[in-house]
Amino acid sequence: MVIQKKHDKDNVIIHNKTRLVVRGYQQEKGIDFEESFAPVARMEAIRIFLVYAAHKGFTVYQMDVKTAFLHGSLKEDVCFDDDILVVQVYVDDIIFGSTNPRYATLFSDLMKSCFEMSMMGEMTFFFGLQVNQSPSGIFINQSNYVNYILKKYGMNTCDIIGTPMDIKDKLDLDHIRTPVDATKYRSMIGALMYLTSSRPDIVHTTCVCARYQAHPTEKHLKEDVKTPSRVHSVEKNFLEKNS
Repeated sequence: MVIQKKHDKDNVIIHNKTRLVVRGYQQEKGIDFEESFAPVARMEAIRIFLVYAAHKGFTVYQMDVKTAFLHGSLKEDVCFDDDILVVQVYVDDIIFGSTNPRYATLFSDLMKSCFEMSMMGEMTFFFGLQVNQSPSGIFINQSNYVNYILKKYGMNTCDIIGTPMDIKDKLDLDHIRTPVDATKYRSMIGALMYLTSSRPDIVHTTCVCARYQAHPTEKHLKEDVKTPSRVHSVEKNFLEKNS
């Protein structure tokens, strides 16, 4: 049994979830199950979707399929004309929007007629992204996750910096300085990799620091902790309508 608390975009608990799970590791393919998978949209696809929505000026909505694992997959081909309906699926969570509002309504009604759905209105929180839609564009951020990282690594009161890395101080293997906890270092890298979903400005720094996960030293850790400080200074990314 899995017991979880579900949070909204403001990190407020909205309801408790309980789910029974099976011992999938004891099953054998071809005997207990056939090929199966859950549709999972890549973060890149979600960002492209939001950029397209901002460019075309249409609203993105969100819904959740209840007990999605009980339903079979749709095999029919889906065609569209000049008015496009875009749908992104992450297991049982769905975001969708259309250049023609009627298509969004038709899709919503179709899903409700086939499955038990939780209609969540306009997209505000999906896949860890906090989303604010406006006529001029779309704001995306992960401020809740940023605050979680800062608290986890004891950086709540860290100084804000303007750039995530000093270009004059190039990283190398550095066999001279004192080694640091490699597990903690890798954990910080993983946390920052997830943040790159909404913060392309930290991609280079995070990837450079990730090169030294095998034998990190104080020098590498010093550069690594600069990135959350930079993220803390600018938490939002704006997808402008006419960009």
